[in-house]
Amino acid sequence: RPPTWDEMLARLRAVDVPRTHARENITKPEDEAKGVRSACVGLVGARCHGVVASQFARSRPCLTRELVRFGRAHLPKNFKFTSIQLNHNFASALHVDDYNSGPSYLCGLGNFSGGELWTLEHGPMKCKRAFVHYDGTEPHATLPFKGERYTLVFFSHQTHPRLRDDDRAYLESLGFPLPGPNEMLRNRANKKGFLSGRGLSYEPPKRVKTAAGKVAFDAHLAGADVAAAREAGDRVFDAWRLEDAREATPDQKAIQGRVFNDEGTRWRIRDPAHRGVYYDLELKQLCCEYYDFDA
Repeated sequence: RPPTWDEMLARLRAVDVPRTHARENITKPEDEAKGVRSACVGLVGARCHGVVASQFARSRPCLTRELVRFGRAHLPKNFKFTSIQLNHNFASALHVDDYNSGPSYLCGLGNFSGGELWTLEHGPMKCKRAFVHYDGTEPHATLPFKGERYTLVFFSHQTHPRLRDDDRAYLESLGFPLPGPNEMLRNRANKKGFLSGRGLSYEPPKRVKTAAGKVAFDAHLAGADVAAAREAGDRVFDAWRLEDAREATPDQKAIQGRVFNDEGTRWRIRDPAHRGVYYDLELKQLCCEYYDFDA
């Protein structure tokens, strides 16, 4: 049988969750020096090794198997996931998980108070001994808490089609309900951005979502209800939409999708579906977004 809530907590307490400085985008300033206790269990996208089973899953197969069994006992039967993010006494700053594909589920274990998951769409959601469903590609954060708090986040990483066959076989042997290579692929073109939609045919960039989410989160911390906080975020989104409408000429947009070489590294400008050329609201000028083509 799968572990109970208390049994799962006991197993987590027996593990020293490693500290890491690799999560800069969600680490609060007060945690930057010492790092945060967080580990990805399952699939990871490593720049130097590609898409592989994580070292944590390789070195702790028994605990990994128990985490998977625990999740599958509580999550919808048809929910597939590649990874489990394990956090210990770690309150994440507001962020957007740009590499997630599909929904995420989070639960909290331990003797703590507070620590709700805040999302732009739903506001604060209680997660202590409960699973909450959210979209990790939209702004979210951890509310302050006191006490001992573990969280488990079950999700799929969008790089899963590139998972090596031996790593896929290993993770499946531990019980991971992995999506097939053509399942749960990220479809940005059909996302409308926040609840308002605004009739757009593309997903807003991560930087815009993060900026809007921060405004909404600050409004929540100042006492605004869910609707008012969301409206505050939408005003940022609206401002970006108006600026973005005049973002680029056809010639400027034509560079989207191109690959260029710089000191031995091949970079690719994001294609039109990903808004590779955009108007930056802070810089007040046109910019292009690119990434390591071979990573």
